[in-house]
Amino acid sequence: RSAFTPLNGYHPLSTDENVYGAINQLEDVKEDVAGFDKIESLTPSSFSSTAVIILCVLIGDMARGVLFPTLWLLILSLGGGKVYQGMAVSAFSAGRIISSPIFGRLSEIYGYKQVLIACNLFIMVGCYVYSMSTSVTSVIISQFIIGFGAGSLGVTRSYVAEKTHRSERTLYMAYMTAVQYAGFTMTPVVGAMLSALAYRSSIDPNNKASLIVVSLNQYTVPALFLMTTSMVAICLLYSVFVDVTRIPPSSTPSASSTLA
Repeated sequence: RSAFTPLNGYHPLSTDENVYGAINQLEDVKEDVAGFDKIESLTPSSFSSTAVIILCVLIGDMARGVLFPTLWLLILSLGGGKVYQGMAVSAFSAGRIISSPIFGRLSEIYGYKQVLIACNLFIMVGCYVYSMSTSVTSVIISQFIIGFGAGSLGVTRSYVAEKTHRSERTLYMAYMTAVQYAGFTMTPVVGAMLSALAYRSSIDPNNKASLIVVSLNQYTVPALFLMTTSMVAICLLYSVFVDVTRIPPSSTPSASSTLA
């Protein structure tokens, strides 16, 4: 190219720069067109959907935090020790690690609403097993189920990334991260307060329950609170949340067919 002699002021480099500039402009236009749903985000329904997503993010980390104050005490009351405490904490993380990529893939197939409902159902089942635990093994199993249901962080972030414009995406991600850490660091106070209220209400810590009615004592009240919160989230997902409508790839013309 260096040996090429310009003709009438023409140089290939200037043409390349024009091409690259046009490509960048097209990318910006495509991003703006894809971000037209930003107008939709100003409607009340999308504000409500965002609030539901924030609640799901909060529940995902509250599932760990709200049980922290009483988890060790429950394991002690069932005859366990530090080893079982470590296994219970690890079981939660293991469940979350396993479920995160699974829920991420399923959200692309079935949509965000169905996957988030399934996540909250897993948390509810785990809380039920936790509140009915009569052995350390059942506590560990319940922690795995709750952790499995808490693997929705990638799904919620994907929803925000898909529904926001590039210029404001980082801001919304920062808000979600703040909610996530608030759920983990601040909800242990809620769990401790609920346990203290149950203790002062003279609820028998050895209170057992039938198959349907869960056990209610100072150790299990935080789990029942988490179960109720997940139930509220499911109701909001059914009634308020507006899922993303995707166009099937087969219905959109490909670049090659367009050029042809």
